[in-house]
Amino acid sequence: MENRELYTHVFEYDGQACVAISPPIHHNDDKVAIYDLDAGEIFSLEIQEILNAHKLRESEPEDFEFSVILDSPYADEAWEIKCKLFD
Repeated sequence: MENRELYTHVFEYDGQACVAISPPIHHNDDKVAIYDLDAGEIFSLEIQEILNAHKLRESEPEDFEFSVILDSPYADEAWEIKCKLFD
């Protein structure tokens, strides 16, 4: 898994707990989709911002299974990340 360190921790961004749920959004892009666990929203961040962010805890399978994620265009990517991390 490329950039595994992006997905192994829930991190803090702007005071919120977040988890990365996609590989780079576009080919050769430096942004990934993020799920805000506190606000229940999806947005994107640059890879370096995630790597530099304060790590709150290790990610868990449930972090990738929220209905907002499963109903989003990133559902397949989030499921694949979850499987690679925990199966």
